[in-house]
Amino acid sequence: MLRTGVEGLPLQTMLARSIGEKYTAAVRVRSAEGGVRLSAKSAAEGTLATRQPVMLFASEVPSLLNNPSLAEEVFGPTTLLVTYKGQ
Repeated sequence: MLRTGVEGLPLQTMLARSIGEKYTAAVRVRSAEGGVRLSAKSAAEGTLATRQPVMLFASEVPSLLNNPSLAEEVFGPTTLLVTYKGQ
């Protein structure tokens, strides 16, 4: 249900081209990090740096603890959902 909601969202407006470009670069880095997967992305496509898709990344607590950079903010329409498998 969360994936469907994200996929239905429109592109989001970034205040400046430079912010959109930094967002694109940060998302690229986040996508390449170990222990993280892209769980959902808005289906809308665009070519302007000021219009960016919503991205939902997913990870687990051990990955977050082993890679503190995952806790760093990616400024823009993205979030990291961290799950925990209890005992």
